[in-house]
Amino acid sequence: MQGFCFCSANFTISPNPSHTNLNIIYNTLQKQELSIYDVIGKVVFKDQWLPNQTEKTIDVSAIPKGVYFLRVGGGVKKVVVE
Repeated sequence: MQGFCFCSANFTISPNPSHTNLNIIYNTLQKQELSIYDVIGKVVFKDQWLPNQTEKTIDVSAIPKGVYFLRVGGGVKKVVVE
C-alpha cells in the first residue's frame, strides 16, 4: 500500500486473524495516532496511543471481514478480520 512503511512496525498484534478483539502491545513515550485502513486506504477506525501506554484492545467485531492495515505512529502491520 502506497505511503506505508512495513519496516518500522515495532508493535505486536494478537490474535491475527481476529474475530472480535485485537490486542496491541507497543511502548512509546509520545502520543501516537492509531488507525486501521482498508485495502483502498479508507480509515475504518481511529484512536490515540497515549504516552507510556503499553497495551490497547480494539473491538473489531463491527468491522467487515477482510484485510486491513493497522498503523501506530510510523509503523504499519497487516491485520485480518474474520
